Amino acid sequence: MFERLSTAILKRATLAAILGGSLVAQAVAAQTPPPINEEQHINDSLLAAAVGAMILRDCSTIFPRYLVIKGKVDALEEYALGQGYTEEQIEAFLDDKDERKRMRKLANTYLRDHGVVKDDPETFCALGRDEIAKGTLTGEMIWSLK
Repeated sequence: MFERLSTAILKRATLAAILGGSLVAQAVAAQTPPPINEEQHINDSLLAAAVGAMILRDCSTIFPRYLVIKGKVDALEEYALGQGYTEEQIEAFLDDKDERKRMRKLANTYLRDHGVVKDDPETFCALGRDEIAKGTLTGEMIWSLK
């Protein structure tokens, strides 16, 4: 009888360990963030910054709001860390040449889709003023003389 009881206890303990390990593995998997280049908020924020940088580069009447930009950068880094990304992952993502090309392509598409013409600075200015008026993330990071 002792043997049957110890075997039953051992089976239950083994089952509990397997289930517990499975739950721990599921919890760890749930905490593992997606690849950083697939995280929507991070990518949307970087796209807004890229669009803003392109507007600033080609429009002489729109200027950066440095303190706002600094605050947005700090908040985005805090968000990324809170999502489980490491500082090393964040830096690697920001330094990755292919990711920069991808973001530039997305920004160029955004500009084109919003009426910007490459060699027409006024179209960049018009988009910048529109972003400011709409209160978009890009618009929060820039200001206009007009």
